[in-house]
Amino acid sequence: MKSAKDNKLSSDADIKFESPDLDKESFRKLGYSVIDMIAEYYESIDDFPVFPKHSSAEISKLFDEELPDSGQDPELIIKNWNEKIIPNATHLGSPRYFGFVNGSGTMIGTLADALALRLT
Repeated sequence: MKSAKDNKLSSDADIKFESPDLDKESFRKLGYSVIDMIAEYYESIDDFPVFPKHSSAEISKLFDEELPDSGQDPELIIKNWNEKIIPNATHLGSPRYFGFVNGSGTMIGTLADALALRLT
């Protein structure tokens, strides 16, 4: 009589897991690049207008594209971040933002968020 173990289609050792994550060196290189971008943002936040210069409808058109069928190159995502997000964001951390509730856009808050997110 066959056991349940004998009826397995393949053993766990036969299944190759391919992680969608970056390899360690690519992650490190990309991470340092992102930290540099964040540092440059904090250095130049005074230069950005507090509110976007374009309407929500105009900004929405920047993102009117088909969703990708597979993952995208991280460099393209960063390029889009710099060209589409940063110029069209409300910069709550700006010293010229006088909203009732200010965001927690501090340097240490950014690093704390990164540490917390690595657990999710």
